Amino acid sequence: MYYDSVEQFYQIYGTFFDTLNKNNELGPTIADVNVIARFECPDLPSQITIDFKNARKQQNEYFKYIFGESELEPDVTIIMNSDMFHKFWHGKVNIMTAVTTRKIKVKGNLRAAMNLLPKLKPVYQIFPEVLRELGYEEKILQ
Repeated sequence: MYYDSVEQFYQIYGTFFDTLNKNNELGPTIADVNVIARFECPDLPSQITIDFKNARKQQNEYFKYIFGESELEPDVTIIMNSDMFHKFWHGKVNIMTAVTTRKIKVKGNLRAAMNLLPKLKPVYQIFPEVLRELGYEEKILQ
């Protein structure tokens, strides 16, 4: 398991999402998705809701995110264990294979998920940088 606690998980992803929100190159591309996506990792248990619809879509707020329970109704919910989530943000997961083998489960608008996932590819290079910045080099996948 890559995460020692839910708190550590949220610390890492909070820093990661804040970094993405400040990125003027990637931010607009990601914000263009216009969905509300919920990621659930039942093994921690943890939940992150990312709102690409209602953000201001400008620097420092290309999207909003909420850790834990949220009243926002997601267009799509993507469920995977925390190790798969970690690999996902490194770009180490074949999404179609993971979905067909049920390592990743998708509920709701499948089209929204398929529109979202390709837009996230450019952020995969940033995740290891955030881990390094936080002092978690041992969590970086090669």
